[in-house]
Amino acid sequence: EITNNLSDLNEIKIRRKKKTYAIDEKVKNEVNMILELCTTDNLVIITGEQLNEPSFIAPIFDPIYFFIGINNEPLLDLLINKSGPGDNAKQTAMAERMVNYDQRIFELRIIDSDMITTCSIIAAFLRKYWKQTHFTSN
Repeated sequence: EITNNLSDLNEIKIRRKKKTYAIDEKVKNEVNMILELCTTDNLVIITGEQLNEPSFIAPIFDPIYFFIGINNEPLLDLLINKSGPGDNAKQTAMAERMVNYDQRIFELRIIDSDMITTCSIIAAFLRKYWKQTHFTSN
């Protein structure tokens, strides 16, 4: 279960499989940055259970899309909006299916189990992407 009160990230704790993850301040800041990009910079996150096959979105978003494979349950819980009790089963099934996809489709693969490192990698990737795609005039 996840507390979805993103306005007060100091209170976020994730309980999954009888484990509790305390979210450290650096992780909270990185998650805030990711969510800020999503809301202000038109970054759309399409979660695994929304796709039958990743290549289906290519004609819609081409040429501006990229795939990030995340194998970090606490971070996934923070980034994915839970829609109901059946959601966990869908996500688990999709994660198992995505293991069989050609891993070359992922521009970024997150396999680190450390929350700070994982969030830092995603944040750095998104910053680099933003700088390369949004030019500033001087």
